[in-house]
Amino acid sequence: MMIRKHLPAIIIVLLLMCVTAPAMRVQEVHASHFDPLTFKKGEQFLPVTINPADGTAVVDGNNREESLRDVYALSAGKNEELTGGSKEENKKAMLDYLLQKPCVVHEQKDGTLRAAYPFAIKILFVLAGEGQLEDTYGAKNVVYDREKGRYILQYKSQEKAAKAYARLSDKHGKEHVLIDLPISHADNRYDEAAGDQTYMNTTSARSLSWGTDVMYLDELRDWADKNPAQGSLTVAVIDSGIRVDENREEIIDGFGIDAGRILKSKCTAIRSAYYDYTALHDFSSTEWSPKKCAYADLNGHGTHVMSTILDGTPTQVKAFSIRDTCYRPNLYDDTFYSTGDIDGMVKSIAKAGELGASVVNMSQGIDCYDYDADKYIGYYGEGISRMDEITSDTLDYYNREISRLVGQYDLCVVTAAGNSGKDMEEIRHFPAVSSGVLVVSSLRYSDGFTLTGTSNYGENISFCAPGANIVGAGYDWDNHTACYTTKSGTSMAAPHITAALATLRLYYPDLDRTEAVELLKQFCTDLGDPGWDQMYGSGFPRFLSQVRMTSVYGDPSVKDTQITIPQGMRLVGPEYPKRSGYTFDGWYKDQAYKSRYDFSKPVMTDT
Repeated sequence: MMIRKHLPAIIIVLLLMCVTAPAMRVQEVHASHFDPLTFKKGEQFLPVTINPADGTAVVDGNNREESLRDVYALSAGKNEELTGGSKEENKKAMLDYLLQKPCVVHEQKDGTLRAAYPFAIKILFVLAGEGQLEDTYGAKNVVYDREKGRYILQYKSQEKAAKAYARLSDKHGKEHVLIDLPISHADNRYDEAAGDQTYMNTTSARSLSWGTDVMYLDELRDWADKNPAQGSLTVAVIDSGIRVDENREEIIDGFGIDAGRILKSKCTAIRSAYYDYTALHDFSSTEWSPKKCAYADLNGHGTHVMSTILDGTPTQVKAFSIRDTCYRPNLYDDTFYSTGDIDGMVKSIAKAGELGASVVNMSQGIDCYDYDADKYIGYYGEGISRMDEITSDTLDYYNREISRLVGQYDLCVVTAAGNSGKDMEEIRHFPAVSSGVLVVSSLRYSDGFTLTGTSNYGENISFCAPGANIVGAGYDWDNHTACYTTKSGTSMAAPHITAALATLRLYYPDLDRTEAVELLKQFCTDLGDPGWDQMYGSGFPRFLSQVRMTSVYGDPSVKDTQITIPQGMRLVGPEYPKRSGYTFDGWYKDQAYKSRYDFSKPVMTDT
């Protein structure tokens, strides 16, 4: 703070009072947060399913059978000790070993073991009768499962779950408190009549996706809701629509997502040159049929993607759906789900711009070239006109059109890299090969974050994000009820980047699309080869740190103040100090008062 004099006599008063004028100081404080990147080799963030009979294991999100030795980085001797006996001998040895790490281990009905790092899922189960749980010790979400006679408690962080476990174990006994018990997809149900959530699959109380947690979007989101930006921001989700039924608009209402954030008046479907996606299909089922709605999601893909975006953004971020996929008539399952056609995708981007979107998510794509046969192809799914006559010229035209649209409407268009495990350029995966889009590859966690085996790669990769076993809103086709569901792929990675960009553009509306992307790069954890690479792009964005502003006035009559904000947000200057006969000059970064503090810039480092 600097004080300017009004009259020469004031100088004497200032000196006699020995009033100093220290500048504002900003100190970086790392969040006290469980960080899987700091794990040692052999520790597992995600649950592992182990077969004691043959010593194999599958890490969630990997879907590949590996040796127990590789998964837990065992020595040859320890591996022989755990896997060299009978199934029962191995099981006992593995339990003893894992519980010493310590891991949370549960034996499943098929004889396999389910192990996870303690409190990674942030869910505790208390075996007690209804009404017998007097204190949850800080649970953010509490549900009683009458069928199994247990409480399901969800906590904000691993630390809170661990502390609650210790206190609940003391009170109820360790045999009555279970940690991170896995929940099967079949058990994910929502009791609409009772209005309560009966189960939630591998998620925290605050977030559906574990990607939201490890990117620290949850902390950024929660801070933003308490410190709202001016105005709002709109995201367009170009996908399979939003799940609708006869009586209720969006199933994600009540599933950790506020459906009021969906701009229903803007939800729509488009007509391409090859197919009319606005057509309302007539379904023959006599028991149930979806509401006749142009943006009805008859697959669940778009609903899941939408829920991930809303899960990771503050309430000032709104969203709408543009449906550009179709289904074969007379079926209501996802057997004949199609990704649509190129013309429809580009028309959807134009519609998103017309309707005022700032960020667009496209978790979709089409392979346009058969590298082995050395020819362009035009497969667009069952039930739609096939564009067999696609050529390099037509693809180039649509690529140029995307670049024109993102420039015209200043759009950040985020798209999935695709799941062929190939170089995007070789198969001309559209729209990921367009220079106008941001392309996201998919991460899994297994002894560190690595690219999933099916994720495409190439020169156009921009960022990477979690895409394995992402929990989101879903639909149970057998019972026609809402549920949580788990999906994997680059389609699930893209909405995490969309959420990050949407939050940044909400708080920095003066940034154009290029500047917003450059700001996001500053948050990236570098994975793979140093710097940008074809697998991970510019890296894995994580809003890991927080900064604390301390205002120091040097006057005991004026109280110092502290404000804590997430890294990358703007500081709001503290209230101007007042003193008779003085004028407040402003905030400086240096004791010599040469460098003024710029409150319009994001805080990224110590200042």
